[in-house]
Amino acid sequence: MEEPEMQAAKNLKKKNVSGNSAQGKINLIRRIVQIGAIILLLVPWFGAPMIWMGNYLASHLAGIPLADPLAAAETMLASRAFYLTSFLSALPLIVIGVFFGRVFCGWICPVHTLLEWGHTVFKRWPSSKKPVKKSVLLPTSILLGSLIGSLWVTVPLFTTFSPIGVLSRVFYFGIGLELLLVLSVILLEFFQPMFWCRRLCPVGMLYGWSGAGKLVRISLEKDRCNDCGICRTKCSMQVDPGEAGCYNTVACMNCGKCITVCSRHALRFGLNKFWERNEAEHGVSTTQP
Repeated sequence: MEEPEMQAAKNLKKKNVSGNSAQGKINLIRRIVQIGAIILLLVPWFGAPMIWMGNYLASHLAGIPLADPLAAAETMLASRAFYLTSFLSALPLIVIGVFFGRVFCGWICPVHTLLEWGHTVFKRWPSSKKPVKKSVLLPTSILLGSLIGSLWVTVPLFTTFSPIGVLSRVFYFGIGLELLLVLSVILLEFFQPMFWCRRLCPVGMLYGWSGAGKLVRISLEKDRCNDCGICRTKCSMQVDPGEAGCYNTVACMNCGKCITVCSRHALRFGLNKFWERNEAEHGVSTTQP
């Protein structure tokens, strides 16, 4: 008969292997989605417009019209009119943002994918070692400024110069001078990693605020955590995974990268049980006696 200690060690090893397998699946699935999002931009080249037509600002996916929520809002403000078709096209992405937060950024956005893959391939990308400033003030101000500015000058400001739109159009029309804008975003990486995504992008901030109370989020089991900090180091947005706070809530992209690097399996995707939190805040027990 095996010693109890040996049996416990075997059980722990099996659990860790199972956990590592689950962690690897998250990363694999996200990579597949990222590659699929890039392939979608190439679909019209192969004469299959019924599957996908357009770019990540406005498109048709299997006949379903989709529009970037910020692009739709700016267009309506610029024209000073409400277009039901634009609103309905943006609605599916708004709903996704409300339930899942900034998943567009971490799983689909071609700009973020380009920057992330750049850091993966070029291990010595010369980014600044200065402490990262964690604030949503600047990108939120840019978001509000783009909306107010579009109303004021009757031109969809950010949509006109959006790096997401520029990168999408490159697949259709080839390289043009506007690609310099994307190169500028890449050059910002020499100052701080993911500078554009963390400090400037109003699209990500719109998704972030719409998903501030998202249903699916990364949760932390504090009794498993030894505060090694690896999850914070590997996070593209430099959030404290699973922790409360405005920046952590709005900036998190639900990419799951922190889950894949946690050796103690303290992080996981979970439901935001806000109903239990609200009951607890009012002194009502949320557990059975």
